[in-house]
Amino acid sequence: MVVVVFLILIQNYNNILGKLYSGPHFKGEYRQSVELLIKDLNHNASTTSTMPAMIIANSDFYNHYLQRLMNGRVADYLLTDTQQLPVLDAMIKEQKPTLVYFLEIPEVRGNGMISILDIELAKNYSPLCRTRFVYGQVIKFSAVDFKQVDWQQLPSCI
Repeated sequence: MVVVVFLILIQNYNNILGKLYSGPHFKGEYRQSVELLIKDLNHNASTTSTMPAMIIANSDFYNHYLQRLMNGRVADYLLTDTQQLPVLDAMIKEQKPTLVYFLEIPEVRGNGMISILDIELAKNYSPLCRTRFVYGQVIKFSAVDFKQVDWQQLPSCI
């Protein structure tokens, strides 16, 4: 009986520490998202000569891994709700990137983790690919060409 109680306490202690250290989700999802972003950026750099891509994220936790893995770079914009979209749109029009990457940890999983932010972004920018992890996803948008999107048929990014 004592052993069972001890094991339960240890499990709960690890859960609490894990949440405090990584935020509401697992830190591996943030790291995986940034590693995929880097691979896709490198692939794009080798195939085309475009303007630098814009990186937006919905969580400040991404900045830690962006700084570590991308030589101090952070997200160009932290998008957390739909009221910020006009500011982001103005920023994109000013900077004129051809690609916009959205690193996202959706708050509510459902419909294949398509969030309200994804749907709103897709009204102005065309999703080119999307890679989903357990808790996170990376969506690459074209800021140049717009077309309707079928989220179910969207290919995975590199």
